[in-house]
Amino acid sequence: MIQSLVDEFRAAARQLRQRLGFTLGATLSLALGMSLATAVYSVRTAALRPLPFPEPDRLGYVYEQSLKTGELGGGSRVPARHLVTLRTDASSLTELAAWKERYALLGESGEARSVSAKSVTENFFAALRVRPMMGRVFTADDRDARVVVLSYALWASQFGSRPNIVGQSVRIGGEEHLVIGVMGPAFDFPRGTRLWFLVSDDAIAREAASTIADNDWPKYMTFGRLAP
Repeated sequence: MIQSLVDEFRAAARQLRQRLGFTLGATLSLALGMSLATAVYSVRTAALRPLPFPEPDRLGYVYEQSLKTGELGGGSRVPARHLVTLRTDASSLTELAAWKERYALLGESGEARSVSAKSVTENFFAALRVRPMMGRVFTADDRDARVVVLSYALWASQFGSRPNIVGQSVRIGGEEHLVIGVMGPAFDFPRGTRLWFLVSDDAIAREAASTIADNDWPKYMTFGRLAP
């Protein structure tokens, strides 16, 4: 019986070596889930159409799965309280970034237009390894400031491609926001986004502390970059 077990173990090891992708995926799933009592997290990478970012094979969405039912909990949307835990404990990722939908009304009340916007974590652009065409992206120093990054399309259509737009204030939702950067024409993530706001780590922590456990809201679309 012992010899039989040894033979089966060797056969399983050979299969795991042959299916390296599956083995790495399973190992990553276990590593991300070991620190959680009620949920397990895994990473899905874009295999069919690589994303237009450096090392796209190392980027993947993080999704929540119930250990009790096996069902996905909102797909790639992770509750704020779990996002805080993951950003601390997910050692299998060099970056863990997230975003959520944001309503944006750009311009004066009489002539305002609605644009697609996202509130993103400070490391959103760093995780994708992209740089702005003009200006800069978010840093920790912006946590208490009203700052925005514009898409190339919005810069061209709304502001006439003004070269001095960085450092200027724009009115969004009745409040003044400082434009700190403009992304290049090729950057379109999430698809169709025209404006990026910052959601600070402090804000996420406050959301996590005030979350209603039954609903786990608010939730963030979450992605990460795999460690070497």
